[in-house]
Amino acid sequence: DALPISLMGHSMGGGAAFLATAMTTEVTTLVTFAAAETNPSAIQAAASVTVPTLVLAGLDDCVTPPENHQLPLFEALSANCRTYLALVGAGHCQFAENDGLCVWAETSSGCSPAISLEQQETLALSLTREWLFFFLKNETSAWQDFETLIQAETIAGTVIAENQCPL
Repeated sequence: DALPISLMGHSMGGGAAFLATAMTTEVTTLVTFAAAETNPSAIQAAASVTVPTLVLAGLDDCVTPPENHQLPLFEALSANCRTYLALVGAGHCQFAENDGLCVWAETSSGCSPAISLEQQETLALSLTREWLFFFLKNETSAWQDFETLIQAETIAGTVIAENQCPL
């Protein structure tokens, strides 16, 4: 048996992960953080993605605004199991290493995250961890933990979720 494989990416890497997933049958799950539309089009490629996909977005992302990038990617997916999570107050750069070029692009766009780097990383990592434990390690309790975490964060007002996974 082949080992389960996840592709993950941030920003253009997220768009590239959509493209790569559309081009192979070996990927078993896809996770993206503030994924960007690419050339060739990641949005067009998303229509060929059928594996369980987790799309994370930051509502305070001015580099790749969710309505122009992550939402069209999510909506184009052909996956039966797909989840979109928008982190309230989260920015673009805090999903990855907060390097100077990214921060410059974010501040040049006229916005900055409303939550701290630690808050954004902690939330994104806890959600991603449960997703990956379920889809890569086949830990059945991880799915319930994932759904419980989404519900708690939605009630707390820190996440806006669209979970379309009939599991």
